[in-house]
Amino acid sequence: MNNPVVAINVYSVPKDKKDEFLKWWYVMKDTITYAPGFIRGRLHRSLNADARFNFINVVEWENSNYSQAYENSIPLMKSQLTQIDGEATPELFSIASQY
Repeated sequence: MNNPVVAINVYSVPKDKKDEFLKWWYVMKDTITYAPGFIRGRLHRSLNADARFNFINVVEWENSNYSQAYENSIPLMKSQLTQIDGEATPELFSIASQY
């Protein structure tokens, strides 16, 4: 079995658009959780009301075969976020150490 791939998406969402972002994210999340290879995911919300990056999504996938599907989804995700003046910084990682 391959090591899991971890997708980490860091979001910057204007304070007055957080509800719109969460509505968008729940729709997007529903499509991800049914994708082949999905293991688990968590959306984190900053405790600092003034944080530049106020949401972070961490998703684990079974293997690197998901990489291409992930790369293909980035342009759509970013274009949808611009509609609410949000920004995303997505990246794929491999696990370097577990503790």
